Amino acid sequence: MGCGISSKPVFSAEPSDFQLNALINIQLDKWNLREIMLVRSRFKQGLTKPKQWALDRAGFHLVFPGLDYLHEQVSLNAFHIFDQDVSRDVNFKEFCYVLTTLVYGTAEEQKDFVFRLFDQDRDGVIATKDLKMALMSFMMITGKKRQAELTDEILKEVATNADKILKNKKSLGEEEFVRRMEEFIPLSSVLEIFEIIPSPITEFKIINAISVRARQDRSQTTCRVISYKWWSMWYSFIKLHNEIESSPMRSISKEDLWFFHADHYSTRRKSSLSLAPKDADVETERPGEIENGELEGPIKGTLKDGLIYMRDYVAIPNEAWERFCEWYGGGPEFERTILKTPEGKFSIELYPPVVYITTTKGETTPTNSYIPFIVSKTTTMKELLKLAKNKFGKKGLDCRLWYRYTILNSKWKLALNPNETLEELRIGHGDKLILESRTINGWPRDRLRKDESQWEEGDKVDIYMEEAKEWKEGVIVRDLATNFQVKVEDKKVIPVEKNATIIAPYRTHTTHSFQSMLTPDIRLKLVTEFKPLANLGNT
Repeated sequence: MGCGISSKPVFSAEPSDFQLNALINIQLDKWNLREIMLVRSRFKQGLTKPKQWALDRAGFHLVFPGLDYLHEQVSLNAFHIFDQDVSRDVNFKEFCYVLTTLVYGTAEEQKDFVFRLFDQDRDGVIATKDLKMALMSFMMITGKKRQAELTDEILKEVATNADKILKNKKSLGEEEFVRRMEEFIPLSSVLEIFEIIPSPITEFKIINAISVRARQDRSQTTCRVISYKWWSMWYSFIKLHNEIESSPMRSISKEDLWFFHADHYSTRRKSSLSLAPKDADVETERPGEIENGELEGPIKGTLKDGLIYMRDYVAIPNEAWERFCEWYGGGPEFERTILKTPEGKFSIELYPPVVYITTTKGETTPTNSYIPFIVSKTTTMKELLKLAKNKFGKKGLDCRLWYRYTILNSKWKLALNPNETLEELRIGHGDKLILESRTINGWPRDRLRKDESQWEEGDKVDIYMEEAKEWKEGVIVRDLATNFQVKVEDKKVIPVEKNATIIAPYRTHTTHSFQSMLTPDIRLKLVTEFKPLANLGNT
């Protein structure tokens, strides 16, 4: 068999340059843009020569590291198959051309590729030396061993198995070689070395392994929501290429997050090498990009109301979502929190609250430009503060959050405990928050002068301590009907009547100035007696 191309695509007698380019262009029409980008990205990893868009043998190994587990001659044969124009390097068109056969080719084309890998002298038959080389390669693949690591015992086993396969024959043709070899190991394991765009079998193995790990490790705190319609298309696609026995899908509990489980699906690789179903009339195309748009609600990132699990959507592990995006692309992305009940059950927070955050106009007044944040009800104020600071470009600044209940039209309250969650503070969908930044003069909202009817929980105030005969800083922690509960510097909480004169706006008396030494009585007397002096500046 020559290194050119016979009557079969990719592997016929040597064509002219025009014929080769025509064949390549026909094959490339089978790729979509995302697949070409994936292949291109992997191809670039093997470029070892500057300004040369072609792979030499060293670069070829970088692109296909699994070649390290094949016999050296088999690796060389693989390079020759890709080198269609016998130029001693592999350009991008040649690279895509051969890969097209491995991804979209028929079973016969794939078998022909594997056969040529082991036909060392290219005479169209597998002789004893070729067979030993093939068996050595299979043992290297399954044992993850390089050629130098093969022991005498393994080599002896190779010779014994070669004799069993040949059965006193001097050589084997392609069909007999493939049939005999598959009694020892699926030849598709060789094709996996050259997979850049994974085959349906490989996709199944990867996603199934991720799902099994997800079931065993319940430490995940989030998952992704994906369209059930798209997932069904993907599942049908990979099911055509695997023998899968499944229990009814609707027997999966809604509390069971992972849609794809080892105890719901069992699989075994088909004995045939073909990556395509035997029934040529069955649709075998890969699904297109992930189409999650039909799930999206009125606000970007939200979901439509009334979605039903295993009818409209399924929940998958984050790692599975990342794989699907790598293989197919698309979106949009919906990450959701996994909630755990006290009884140990799991559920998905499908509809987390949307809160609206703004900054201040000037120093104290909130702007009218609110940005929606989709956050879990289990999000702490510390976590929300970090998200807001990053969104508003205030990373590294000292900031804090104020909140109010939109439905109740409540007063603004300061979030005092950074470890409290939205649920604990009863902050829900549609509620608003202010992101306040500290200035060189302190917190702007603390300097707002208020009368007794305007104090709010979370406000910092100055409070006069009679025993110590001095003003101290305090925080209103509760707003009751007749009094405020004020926590002072020494952590003591005291009640203060709402009309009391011992409470004043923050920093009125605690700036360590002369005023800080004035008792409420003296302050009131000074203001009364010297009030006429206030107009001296106008005379």
